[in-house]
Amino acid sequence: AANGIHWKESSQRVSIEDASFQNCEFGIIAQACGDIHVGGSKRTQLSGCRNGLLLEGCTAAVDDCDIHGADGKFGIRVVDEADLPQTPTVQLNNCSISGYDTGLSIEHAHVSTQKLLCEKSTTAGLRLVRQGHLEMKDSTVSASVLRGIDILDVNANAVNCKILKNDYVR
Repeated sequence: AANGIHWKESSQRVSIEDASFQNCEFGIIAQACGDIHVGGSKRTQLSGCRNGLLLEGCTAAVDDCDIHGADGKFGIRVVDEADLPQTPTVQLNNCSISGYDTGLSIEHAHVSTQKLLCEKSTTAGLRLVRQGHLEMKDSTVSASVLRGIDILDVNANAVNCKILKNDYVR
């Protein structure tokens, strides 16, 4: 399967609004981009994609997005190799992720989430590694087969969140 959208090395504002991606290898890939926005007046849909959204070295806001996989690797993966910033460079607001090995993977990046629903992951709902930083508010991680949140060498803050019904068998 092909990729939905692949942006690389752009300092220009990139806006993906009211879009639908189906049965892609990657729904959206953004690498070394300065200003990515995914959202719009309707919910953006990534359905049946093996991997949902990959953000490498980007500043991004993802709003009102539903990412539902086909037993793929990850729903959203945020990775950065630059110096870890003090404030979030990626913001996820009112998004849902389900049906992946890992719902949200954060590697050496600073991410904030609000009203994130991450469910039915195989290995982990959230995977936080290599000095990742997560600020999570009003969010739910549920029904993961092995672990709700997998944490290794990170800084995480969860406020008013629910981590429930993990170690779930389909």
